Amino acid sequence: MSQLESLLNKPEFQKLNELMNSFSDTVVVASASSIKIDSVQETLTELFPDRKFNIVGVPADSEINDQPINDETFLGAQNRIKNAALIKKELANSIFISIENGIFESEKDKWEDKAVVIVRLPNNKSFTRLSDDNVEVPSNFISEAKNKNGGLKENTYSRVMSDHYLKSGIVIDKQDPQTFLTEGKLTRKMQIKNTIKSLFLELLK
Repeated sequence: MSQLESLLNKPEFQKLNELMNSFSDTVVVASASSIKIDSVQETLTELFPDRKFNIVGVPADSEINDQPINDETFLGAQNRIKNAALIKKELANSIFISIENGIFESEKDKWEDKAVVIVRLPNNKSFTRLSDDNVEVPSNFISEAKNKNGGLKENTYSRVMSDHYLKSGIVIDKQDPQTFLTEGKLTRKMQIKNTIKSLFLELLK
């Protein structure tokens, strides 16, 4: 039996399952990103296999720079939830999930790409989780993004890195730099799914 299967059989998880059953099957993802929408769909299916969720993606603005840094990442996730709720007022009784990736300075001039996930339940309680799967980012690509026209408002390290390696014929998915940076050990979807899963498991405490 896997660790997840063992967890799903615990009495505490049954209480969480009962709580989820009291909510609508519709779950709003505060983004139109296929990676984010698919990550939510797959994670909820794994955690609650007896439920069939209707995932609705909403192009909600984060109101922050294209490349968020440190606490700005949390603000972006909060803004996405807020704006998605304004766009989908008719779904106020649904669960809203927001996902925002940003770079965090772990020590001087050392950076890590982390995911922030916020889940807002229909009772208006919100829960936030920062990813445990952190991906080290070469600082030179961050510096270049800062120094380009438009700075971090219009440039991201992943686009700069992708353009850099494309000159050598190496193609990097700008939406998933994690795969390249970890040599395939961790995809962005894996990072997001793990964070969503950890957040829901926190509700058991």
